[in-house]
Amino acid sequence: VYDEYDLNMILDEILHSKFIKLSGVMGYEASVAGLPDDNPYSNHPNWFIKTMKPIFQNDCNLRRSELVDFINNKIKAINEGTDGQYNYNSSNDSNSSSTNYKNGLTKGGLQTIGGENNLSSFEFVNGGGTGNIHLDLKGCTEVTAGSGMIQSKLFDYYIFSPCQPAAAFALQITRISIEEKYVTCQSGGFIASGSTSKDKAPVPFLPRNQIYGSFDGEGFGEVQTPLKVKDASVFNYGDSLFFRPAKSGEIAEHFNEYILKRGDQIVQKVPTYRGMGY
Repeated sequence: VYDEYDLNMILDEILHSKFIKLSGVMGYEASVAGLPDDNPYSNHPNWFIKTMKPIFQNDCNLRRSELVDFINNKIKAINEGTDGQYNYNSSNDSNSSSTNYKNGLTKGGLQTIGGENNLSSFEFVNGGGTGNIHLDLKGCTEVTAGSGMIQSKLFDYYIFSPCQPAAAFALQITRISIEEKYVTCQSGGFIASGSTSKDKAPVPFLPRNQIYGSFDGEGFGEVQTPLKVKDASVFNYGDSLFFRPAKSGEIAEHFNEYILKRGDQIVQKVPTYRGMGY
C-alpha cells in the first residue's frame, strides 16, 4: 500500500467481500524496530543508523496516522452516505440492485447508512516492535513485542535493550580434547536468516566463563560444532552446552517443544508451531 488510492482500492474490495471484514491494520517499521544501532558487525556505521532511525520513525508515524484517518473518514462517510470516493464497478455484479442510499443499501445489498458494513468492525492498529517499543508510536492502539522479550542475540546490539536472555538451545558434547582445549558438539547449524555475518550465528550461553566460542574457519556446523574452551577437562561426553540463537522465533522451526525452566526445575513443556503440526 503506497498511497491513498491503493488503500481505497483495498477497502472497497473488503466492503464487497462476502468473507472478509476489516478488524485492524498492521505495519512493521523494520527500518527502526528491526535495525540494531550498536552492532559491531553492521555494514553501515552505527552513528549513521542512530541518526536515521528518528527520521524513519517520524515518517512511519505520519504515514500510519494518515492511513488510520483515511480509514475512519471513509467509514464515517459511508455511514453518512457521503462517500464521494466510493465507486463500485457494476460490471463486477451485473445482477445486483441499483444504488439506493436512502434505504442504506448499495450494490449487492451492502449495508451503509447507520448500519454495519465490512469496515465498521475496524478496531485496532498494530505497529512497532521490540526495538522501538519505548518510543511514541503515534496512531497505534497496540505495539508488538516479540522475540526481544526473551533477548535473542541480535537484541544485544540495540542501545535500548532492557530485557535479559531467557531462551537457549542445547547441544551435546561428542568429542573432548583436553590438550588442545576444545570440545565438539553434535549439530548446531542454527544460523539466523538474513545477510550472512557473525551476528547471525548463535552465541555460547552456559556454562558461563567456560566457552570462548566457535572456530573462525568452521563456525556452527550442520553436523558438528567445535568450540574453544577454557578447560576441556571439566566436561564429560554427553554434557549439554547452551547457546542463545540470534533470532528467537526461527529456532522453533527445528524443535517440537519449548522446555520451560525456573532455576534448576522444569516446570512445563509447550509445543512450538512445528510441534503442533504446522
